[in-house]
Amino acid sequence: MNRALNVARMQLINKGTFLGIPALIISGSFALTYAIWLMIPDDVGTRYSGASQAVVWYFLALGIQALTYTFPFSQAMSVSRRTFYAGTTGLFAVVALAVSLLYFVLGRVEAATNGWGLNGQLYFLGWRRTARQSCRSCSISSSCWPCT
Repeated sequence: MNRALNVARMQLINKGTFLGIPALIISGSFALTYAIWLMIPDDVGTRYSGASQAVVWYFLALGIQALTYTFPFSQAMSVSRRTFYAGTTGLFAVVALAVSLLYFVLGRVEAATNGWGLNGQLYFLGWRRTARQSCRSCSISSSCWPCT
């Protein structure tokens, strides 16, 4: 376990890769989405955006880079493949948990402010709530996928 933590620490040598760039991507995608929402007329219903996925695609590329850039270095440091996998996977799991908690909080703020004041949906999953409400009137709600 200690060696896996050392691998995770090795991945975090450049903290900007895991903290700074994702924060820049999240704030930049929000700013760009908000600017586009301001240009859309008010008579449109809910404004949807998929910009919150931007950081997910960055982490996909980061996972590939973690393998290609740090794996040879870890092999030179006599780290086994199993330990490298455990440390890297553990680090990405912690980062995924942190990003999901951030998105949860941002979703709650978005719901409380009526979609950032523009009736927009970027982080809040309102379609889940709508699906659950429609299932309550359904006679087969126990087998309906949104209700479970």
